[in-house]
Amino acid sequence: MTDLNEKYHNLIQAVEAERKSEQTFFQNLSFQKSNAQKKEAGILLSPVIINKSYYTVGEFVEIEVDRPENQHTGFFHSGKGCIISSRKSEESYHGTISYQNRRVIRILIKQDLIEKSHLLNDKSIEIELTYDDRPFAMMINTLRKVIQTTNPLHQFWKKTISGNHQSESNYKKNVSLSFQTFLNKEQKIAIEGMVLADNMGVIHGPPGTGKTTTIVHLCQQLTVYNEKILVCAPSNNAVDLLVKKINEVGLKVLRVGNLTRMNDQILHLSIEEKLRNHPEWKRIKKVKIEALQIKKEAQAFKRNFGPEEKRNRKNLLSEARQLRKWARDLEKRLEDEIIREAEIICTTLMGASLPILNQTRFSTLVIDEASQATEPECWIPMLLSEKVIFVGDHKQLPPTIRSTKGLELGLGVTILDQLSDRFHNSYLLKCQYRMNDQILSFSNKHFYEDQLYGAESIKNHSLPNDSKPLIFIDTAGCDFAEEPNLDSKSLKNSGEYFILREHMLKIKEMLYGHTIGIISPYADQVKYIRSEWEGESEFENIQVEIDTIDGFQGQEKDVVYISLVRSNDLQQIGFLSDLRRLNVALTRAKKKLIIIGDSATLGSHKIYLDLVNHCENYGSYKSAWEYLSFT
Repeated sequence: MTDLNEKYHNLIQAVEAERKSEQTFFQNLSFQKSNAQKKEAGILLSPVIINKSYYTVGEFVEIEVDRPENQHTGFFHSGKGCIISSRKSEESYHGTISYQNRRVIRILIKQDLIEKSHLLNDKSIEIELTYDDRPFAMMINTLRKVIQTTNPLHQFWKKTISGNHQSESNYKKNVSLSFQTFLNKEQKIAIEGMVLADNMGVIHGPPGTGKTTTIVHLCQQLTVYNEKILVCAPSNNAVDLLVKKINEVGLKVLRVGNLTRMNDQILHLSIEEKLRNHPEWKRIKKVKIEALQIKKEAQAFKRNFGPEEKRNRKNLLSEARQLRKWARDLEKRLEDEIIREAEIICTTLMGASLPILNQTRFSTLVIDEASQATEPECWIPMLLSEKVIFVGDHKQLPPTIRSTKGLELGLGVTILDQLSDRFHNSYLLKCQYRMNDQILSFSNKHFYEDQLYGAESIKNHSLPNDSKPLIFIDTAGCDFAEEPNLDSKSLKNSGEYFILREHMLKIKEMLYGHTIGIISPYADQVKYIRSEWEGESEFENIQVEIDTIDGFQGQEKDVVYISLVRSNDLQQIGFLSDLRRLNVALTRAKKKLIIIGDSATLGSHKIYLDLVNHCENYGSYKSAWEYLSFT
């Protein structure tokens, strides 16, 4: 066990290295910068106007501001800490971003720090991001528990994950399963295997193979046996999708989250909304307001403040405390009741650390997107559960790790990486429901050992009158050199975008009514294409989403363009050599995939040479010169 615990001591060091890297990154953005520089760096929004505020669950007020149109806001993610301040006064309040979309940002602030209407009329509000080390502290605390555990199940998991134990799991007997007719053979086998497994299982699902559907129907089977189920994922989007799908099949699902983003479509399933809709909530809210009013009365300024006024203040403050305690106690009882009634609770991996779940034990934990979750994150909900099932695709991108030391100490190696290819209770979903067979074929051969097959309903689907769903457009010889940015250390290639646009013009009629994505491995290329697209008049009725490959993971579009960017005399391809990123890019398109790149540069790497040859042999190969003459 000593050698095994050494791994977890190393992971503690890795998390600490990642914490320091994140802190340094943040300090470099904010240290000794003017407000104008902070706005340019994307860590300050100023000025903003608060257009809504309302009481929420617990001791919080939530405010909503419009996202400024002409300011960089890319670092303003749900769960980030921030400071809200007024330029008119020295007052400032610490808050946490609870929700954000393209239009608005919502922030939770402690109720005893700010009155609901205090800042509403202030038109000089600033919001600045702050460094928050709480997620790292939670992971380190969890790893210490893993090291110290004497629980036989947790020790078994440690050995199995690390490959130090040949698992001989017991299996449940006398289980009767009833499957939906639309589930395929591999989905049924995987669900049965997970229901029967005693304490651990893996479902390895490549893109489009119905992982979410499998999880939902697995939950249906488990609830038949009155199991309490916890479903987690590293991202809020993945959790919200699962909540939506689980609710659609009629299961009692509860979305739990502290200061996290929730999709509007599932808000009614959150513990906050269930509390608000409870008959007792109006009483709780009324008492909270009454307590606040009494506290204000007690703290009101008095010119003459003698012994009697002191006694009155003490009595009023005591009354306010008693009212707040009554409201908190009743709210806690309602929360416990709502949690008891739920069959399935869904939250992020970090959300599983919330005090509201501390006293709940789960029969089964399902971790979706397990390929994007670090091992320390996964252990947070694992310590609450009797069985864990990992679902994901370890051939796609791993979690993002900033620090070199963190990578060296194993933080980038996920539990799914360690289990998928050697754990006996691991099931591969093989039937995919996304891609035309031509689009699937390359990834299937190079990443999935030709084990995947397309469902009959989609294997030949394409755009109208389109016989070429897979195209490689080669810019070799066109002098479209990559353009480095020394400040951002990223790259763009304006020539590739020119070819991309010309190709879109040529097939514009085909594109109407279809979803389209433009992706690139490089952030500067994405930024450049987005800026060019803003003034684009030729494609007014065509909706396009533009993002990095990493940002597009988990998404799909009818048509996807990939701009690979790299074009240089040294044949350097940089982080394109991470083949998992290539796999993500190639598996986003449903009906048509267009890859734009320089074969003279890319061909220095065997798999990219194979990709060009594959497109030429099984799809379509075009020279960019064909589009340079297009008018």
